[in-house]
Formats: sequence, structure tokens, C-alpha cells
Amino acid sequence: IALFDGADGPLLSDPKFQHCLSLQKQVAAKRDEIAAMNGRLQALNNRQDRLRKNLAVAGNDEQSARWRAELGEAETRLTELEQTTLPRLESERDALESQLRQALKALVLEWTNRGTAEEVSGQVPS
Repeated sequence: IALFDGADGPLLSDPKFQHCLSLQKQVAAKRDEIAAMNGRLQALNNRQDRLRKNLAVAGNDEQSARWRAELGEAETRLTELEQTTLPRLESERDALESQLRQALKALVLEWTNRGTAEEVSGQVPS
């Protein structure tokens, strides 16, 4: 996509091509969102591990009660992310990828070989 930033030409003004570029940007954004969500999942898993280790050596004091509450909250959030949020994002990505495949199939490009710039302008070197 960055290849076409700042470029000019008839292909870039084609509405079907613009639609394909737009869909590709959406797919890339959705993939980034999924990667970020996987990062959050990993961070929550790390937090849970740390809390479990703390609780293993803790007593029955106020701090331990807070750690248990945090562990429960982290587990609830993890479950929500794994069972609801991530599958929804993956489904959205799959739908966008499918739309992109269909848009690419509908894109018809004609390639004309008009020769080099010199040949086209009639200034063929001798």
C-alpha cells in the first residue's frame, strides 16, 4: 500500500482499484488490532502468573485479598478477550479479506505496451 502513496496515474484513479486499496488498508488495520489484542492477552497471562506466585507465598492479609480480587478480575477479562473479543476481530478480518479477494477478482486491468518514452514520443535514438 505504501508503494502507491504519492503515486499518480490512471490506475490510481480507477474506483475499483481505490476500493481494493481501501480494503487492504482495513485488513492491515484489523491485523494490527488483533496483534495488539494478543499482546494484551499475553500481558494478562503474565499478570496472572505473577499474582499466583505472590499468592503462593502470601498469608491471609489485606494485600492477599487484593491479589485474589485482581486475579479474579484478570481471569474475567482474559475469558472475555479469548471467547468474545478476539473471535469477533478474527471474524471481521476474515470478512474483510473475503471482500478484498472479491474486489480483486472484479478488478480488470488492461496493460498496454506502448514502448519506451522515446519510442512513444518519436525520438528513437539512432
